[in-house]
Amino acid sequence: MRRYAHKALFLAGAAALLTMGATSQALASWQASNDGQGFISAQACVGASNRCVRLQCLAMQGGGVYWYIDAPEPGYSAESTAVTWTIDNHRFAPLEMTKAGPAEGGVQSYETVFDQAKHQALVEALKAGNRLTVSGDQFAPITVSLRGSGNALTQALADCPRTNMAQKVKNTAPVQTTSINEPMDAVKVLMASQDCKATEEEIFGAITGAGFGIWDANQFIAMGAENGVLQLVDKTGGVHSYRLGGGCS
Repeated sequence: MRRYAHKALFLAGAAALLTMGATSQALASWQASNDGQGFISAQACVGASNRCVRLQCLAMQGGGVYWYIDAPEPGYSAESTAVTWTIDNHRFAPLEMTKAGPAEGGVQSYETVFDQAKHQALVEALKAGNRLTVSGDQFAPITVSLRGSGNALTQALADCPRTNMAQKVKNTAPVQTTSINEPMDAVKVLMASQDCKATEEEIFGAITGAGFGIWDANQFIAMGAENGVLQLVDKTGGVHSYRLGGGCS
């Protein structure tokens, strides 16, 4: 199967990354790595353990970009699990993750394809947050610090030839024609770039991406939905989309 082939590629080329994850340097922060042979990643581990979270780019032919979680083998063989990503106090919609192959050395890896458009808010929250917890029914919750995540994720996405995150940021930067002094300014810039409509996660990402805290983003969304600043226009599949009550301008 495709994911088993990718698991074999990863194990062959990423042993050095796992060794690095066991060093004292990795205890405190995320690390970016590029071995020059197609294995590019940003990752953090729980101390010197086998519990890790990473964004992995396999740049060789047949590769791709994936979120990975390494966890102790649970002892049973469910092929997939819905994994919730909680950054500080903000819980993102679960990602369906499947086994990346057989367990190796008592470690089971789970993967899901990285989608730049759908996961932009998650990436921005990871960069801006303090603590990440991933949890699913196949493994005990894993909590890692987000120290260094901004630099590590930015570097990995810039190095990976399969992503265009840096170019997208460059292309959208001119939209910011006014200074951003409060969360509303960031939301207006976002809305103006996409027909005055955005999902809750896009709004959250725009606010935190502009340098405001996760608490600010959560408060803006909660209060805005209550007082009419944000007007709900769709909630298909549990994804809430809003327009600004006063317009985008």
